[in-house]
Amino acid sequence: MSKIPSQLVSTKVLRSGVQCEQQYLSGVDILTSHMGIPVIQVYKHGLDVEVLERSLVTTLARYPLITGRMKKDAQGLPYIIGNDAGITFTVRRCKGPLPDYGPHHHMADHLGSFYTPIYPWQVFKDSTALAHVNIYQFDDGGAILGICMVHSLIDGQSFWQFMVDWADAAKGKDTPARPMDRSQIIQIGQQHIDQPFTKGYAYQATWSQWLRTAARLGWGHLFKLDKGVFRIPASTVQQWKAQAQAEGQGAEGVIPSELVTAHCLKVLSPLWAPDKVRYLGMVIDLRYKRSLRIPRYFFGNALGHRDVPYTAQELAQDSLATIGLKSRTSPEGLDTQDLQAYLGMMERARQAKKASLLMMRSVASSPDGGFVLNNCSHFPIYDIDFGTGKPTWHDPIRVVFRMLMVIGTPEGDGGFDIHLTGTRAELAVFKKLYG
Repeated sequence: MSKIPSQLVSTKVLRSGVQCEQQYLSGVDILTSHMGIPVIQVYKHGLDVEVLERSLVTTLARYPLITGRMKKDAQGLPYIIGNDAGITFTVRRCKGPLPDYGPHHHMADHLGSFYTPIYPWQVFKDSTALAHVNIYQFDDGGAILGICMVHSLIDGQSFWQFMVDWADAAKGKDTPARPMDRSQIIQIGQQHIDQPFTKGYAYQATWSQWLRTAARLGWGHLFKLDKGVFRIPASTVQQWKAQAQAEGQGAEGVIPSELVTAHCLKVLSPLWAPDKVRYLGMVIDLRYKRSLRIPRYFFGNALGHRDVPYTAQELAQDSLATIGLKSRTSPEGLDTQDLQAYLGMMERARQAKKASLLMMRSVASSPDGGFVLNNCSHFPIYDIDFGTGKPTWHDPIRVVFRMLMVIGTPEGDGGFDIHLTGTRAELAVFKKLYG
């Protein structure tokens, strides 16, 4: 793997000055894994290091769990201790100008140059911070911000709310404390711990099932999968929208990200085994399920999972609008009782210390076809301005299963950048379509 060399300028441990009570991780937290997830933002006009450091300390005081440490109790259950042990803040210098990263020059192997990794086997050591912040400065004034944060600490909604608050603090705005009490999710699970979850979107795997799936995904990651980035222009999305409006009968209600997802399913389906179900894996933000009463700005993991099955025939024959709307209106959706049973399953697994064996059906079946959708088009990825300008590019890492990440373009012009983890043959099809 190629890397861009950099020279250390400074590194320090930042503490917020605020401590908090310990928080047990929920089963939902543990399901996401203790892996550090890197987020890379490119700032063509640079970053003010002093402003970033000062505002980060201010923001961390509103999010005291971030500067804590992971522990396990006598029964082996993981929790976060809010001891303000700190996170790392590192500045490095790179020679030459900032590379012109974008959809036709994504970071690829360079991604590893711009963050400090956190691995699951490190997380429960006192020396392991739950987040690393790295700033890379280039000779032309451009900069890259690389943040790696443990996934069992946060989900996407939590992370981007933290980033919005940090950017606001950098511009002198007040940032409120965010609710972070994980016990509410644990309590919902406890109340429904005996309620079976029958939907099958997620399930408790046996060790043998887990090992077979892990081996299959690992083989694909090493020898079959790669990542490509492709831009679908706004004009193409508008054409799809016009076609949906012409169909009528509710098709005009399909939203652009659903059309993009449907297009990707339609393009990829001929490359998958014709007799296999194509599962579209989807993430549900439980904060928006009012019956659960999880706070809107809850800091932690509040994710549910579902999937939508498609056949090869319907992906070949149905319109983009029909395919896209099925993902929203599918009868395989989740009602309140289903969500309560889902959280009950999470809590059973947590108490039995088997949450790491929970499996998403769409992930396990992804080698046969279908993909997990990570729709990031609603996140403020390109609005994170620390006072020197908005980011000009965002690049996520490649995962170990087939996944589609949908992101609006930096220009906000109605187009989309799709970050696809797929086989080389699948990426070649998209390269032919979009260059």
